Amino acid sequence: MAHDLVLIVDMVEEMAQEIVEGKMADIVGMVEEMVEGLVEEMMEMVEGTVEGMMEHAVGMVGEMMEHAVGMVEEMMEHAVGMVEGMMEHAVGMVEEMMETVEGMMEHAVGKVEERMGSTGDMTVLEHEEVVLQMMGYVVGMVGEMMEHAVGMVEEMMEHVVGKVEERMGLREGMAEERMKLVVVMAEKLALAEDNQY
Repeated sequence: MAHDLVLIVDMVEEMAQEIVEGKMADIVGMVEEMVEGLVEEMMEMVEGTVEGMMEHAVGMVGEMMEHAVGMVEEMMEHAVGMVEGMMEHAVGMVEEMMETVEGMMEHAVGKVEERMGSTGDMTVLEHEEVVLQMMGYVVGMVGEMMEHAVGMVEEMMEHVVGKVEERMGLREGMAEERMKLVVVMAEKLALAEDNQY
């Protein structure tokens, strides 16, 4: 575009020199009108191009943001699904452990009852103490497992959030770069217009 303007200016200068040398006033007036018309046409063309470019850039940024939002939503759905799966797995494990513990408790109670029945050397208090010890052991194990499951879920959520933030950062960076490029091009075109006056 700027190159075309330079060519036109050169052409006009040559014509103007010929006109001055030949003192052809009519041709001078005609050339001035022609140049004015050309400059006006080119200005309109440049303005239209800049407007078109800005509209295109805005549209692209909008599309990119929609795409990014869609990706984040997909990733969040995937993450929620994974967390739900992990929670189900953790609950299943706890339920299994509780069943095992119940079996162990029954076995221990049976042993205690057996001893109390056979020898009678174990008092009711001792029996309760054994049961309480086992309950404490079981509760501790279940608590540890729940902490482990919660820790795993938290780690996964942090990982997912980190990935989402990383991707959003990349998308924003790309959108900013494109906008900068459009602005630079628009400024160059504006400078080319200013140089004509």
